[in-house]
Amino acid sequence: MKLLVIYGPPASGKLTVANELARLTNFKNFHNHKTIDVFKDILEFGSKEFWDRVRELRIEMIELATKKNINLIFTLCYTSGDEWYIDEFKKLAKKYKSELYFVRLDCSKEELLKRVGEKSRRKFGKIVSKEELVKVLNENDFFLKVRHNNLLEIDNSHMKPSEAAKDIKKHFNL
Repeated sequence: MKLLVIYGPPASGKLTVANELARLTNFKNFHNHKTIDVFKDILEFGSKEFWDRVRELRIEMIELATKKNINLIFTLCYTSGDEWYIDEFKKLAKKYKSELYFVRLDCSKEELLKRVGEKSRRKFGKIVSKEELVKVLNENDFFLKVRHNNLLEIDNSHMKPSEAAKDIKKHFNL
């Protein structure tokens, strides 16, 4: 089993690249908004209980895929405080003898601000206003690097999602 984690700031193209990569490979795409959507109508968004439940479900689903030997792409807005995710992914990879890969998508702030208003973002309740994106970018450090041997960094500011997906597939020989 292979787990590929695509992370980066909001509007960096994580879901779009993940969809392209899933199309090119036998990987399933388990993007981060799937778990958010499960709880957003029941629990107060952003509350401790909300994020605790989201995290639990994410790990449970990733472990299920790992047990079932399903190659998986997971997307994440990684910030300080999310290091525990990396620890959990490493534990699961070790426990189930799986391969673990990370892709850090980076994008210029100008491009992030341009992309944030795209219609496709509304479908999953993502940030869609420039003002909200600027606020979130100022409050969080989305530009941290995961410490792991299997890390690929891609600046996709001027790159088509299909090109980024092809680069990922080639780099990790997926």
